[in-house]
Amino acid sequence: MEDFEQAIKELENEDTELNLYEDTESSSLSTPLITTMATSSTTDRLEVWVKPSLNPIKSATQPVTVTVDLSYRYNGSGSSKTFSSITGVSSFSLAFPTTWVQTGYSSFFYNFNKGVTIELLGYNRLGIVIGEQPIGAQVKDEITFSYALGGSKTLFEK
Repeated sequence: MEDFEQAIKELENEDTELNLYEDTESSSLSTPLITTMATSSTTDRLEVWVKPSLNPIKSATQPVTVTVDLSYRYNGSGSSKTFSSITGVSSFSLAFPTTWVQTGYSSFFYNFNKGVTIELLGYNRLGIVIGEQPIGAQVKDEITFSYALGGSKTLFEK
């Protein structure tokens, strides 16, 4: 009996953690027990094509594409799959002579948690790194894109 009560307490704690990330648009008819049991996590690798800036200095330092690793939790499967939380976002570019350096991100869900808009914050470095010391200019930038579950992994900046 004690094991059963402990398992119930653990499920309630997990449910509390999941509710911290719920979007205000989401509405669910399932009970918290079903939602908790159906949650899975994964990481998708996305390629985001960067929209050239009208600012000539910024445009000269921007990479053409940025690779983004989006880690998230989701509920359901197939066409009923929905985001439950974003657990991490990291990005990089392999451009030369510029490099994209991410310093942070923000996100919000839309379409009842079937899609997410991500805003990457960071800068473009024009130059090189010698002995872990960057040499060159840094131009602040942000990259915003939307990703829908089950959609294309090649995306374009908004």
